[in-house]
Amino acid sequence: MSQQTLEPYFKVLKKYRLEPDYIEDYGKIKKVYTKQGIFALKQVRYTDEQRNQFMLAVKSLHAKGYRHVVPIYFSSDGSHLQIDQSNGSEYYLMPWIESGQVRADERFVDLMREAARIHKVTEATGKVNHSYFQHFYEKSKSNIDKRKLDYERFIEKCEKKIYMSPFELLYSTHFVQLMRTEDLALNSLEDWYEETKEKNKDRISICHGNLSPNHLLYDESGHSYLFNFDRTFTASPIYDLLYFFRNALYRYPQKVADATEWYREYGQHHQLTDDERLLLFYYLTQTDKIHRIIHQYQTDSSISEKNMVVKLQRSIWRIQAAHTFVTQINASIQQEKNENLFGEENESYDVEGNADNAGDEDIGGSTGN
Repeated sequence: MSQQTLEPYFKVLKKYRLEPDYIEDYGKIKKVYTKQGIFALKQVRYTDEQRNQFMLAVKSLHAKGYRHVVPIYFSSDGSHLQIDQSNGSEYYLMPWIESGQVRADERFVDLMREAARIHKVTEATGKVNHSYFQHFYEKSKSNIDKRKLDYERFIEKCEKKIYMSPFELLYSTHFVQLMRTEDLALNSLEDWYEETKEKNKDRISICHGNLSPNHLLYDESGHSYLFNFDRTFTASPIYDLLYFFRNALYRYPQKVADATEWYREYGQHHQLTDDERLLLFYYLTQTDKIHRIIHQYQTDSSISEKNMVVKLQRSIWRIQAAHTFVTQINASIQQEKNENLFGEENESYDVEGNADNAGDEDIGGSTGN
């Protein structure tokens, strides 16, 4: 990097009392070599809301004693962010951590563990807004009915043709599954709404906003650290999980078995409530993206048939994986409930049986005397 290019970074680093010997360019992150050590300087552009959320996350995690995030250093004026007035960019400084070699499957497990810990340590509760829940339920149920009606209309249109287009044939092949997936989404929505009727408190946490194994670093000792809180926000923890699982299940081939293990790993450190789990499953199984693709196919002729088929196929793969993912977890939960119920029945039987036997012994002993 030329001296002229480096000038803005010199000004920012001066506020941290650092004089760089050398700077390597990694896009938005600069690797800064100094006599005090190696640092990472991150360039960002925040809205006011993003800046506030970022500062809230940094301060809250520090106050809660959570140490598995890459630390953000204070400048000499006591600020985490420094503004370059010449271009309007903001910067923050972190230690440079050389990521160690870790297997991909371990990264996903560690990511879920760290996400769960962040959600747990920053958890706060608030009063439930039942009127909002009712409005959300009614609107979401109406959207499901509309999507199903549109699907039925489009299948009728496709089946009237002697020769279907590749897009129409792909859609027709998976029509029944789309309808079943919407039924699964509706069941989750209705069960969620029933759970919320008895709910008095709602909980929110600081969400990372961009959960990805690429945002996990490991030091030389193998300790994991989360970074890139640029999209952080405060909401129900399910929205962090929703972003993660949507991305994970969008890849092909999908590893649904791995996804269920990641979900269980999260639950070992931060258990979702029943209503949270049901709302997450509703979001994962609704087919709104496929609905938008079908609408686009019918109204926008500028996109090639091939590209539309690719978009539809990828979305169908994701919804198939989501359907299997939710079904497997629901089956596992139901099995656990049945086993607990069976255990309680056996315990009750043993207690009653022992009580009856004890009574017989008392009677026998009394008669013997």
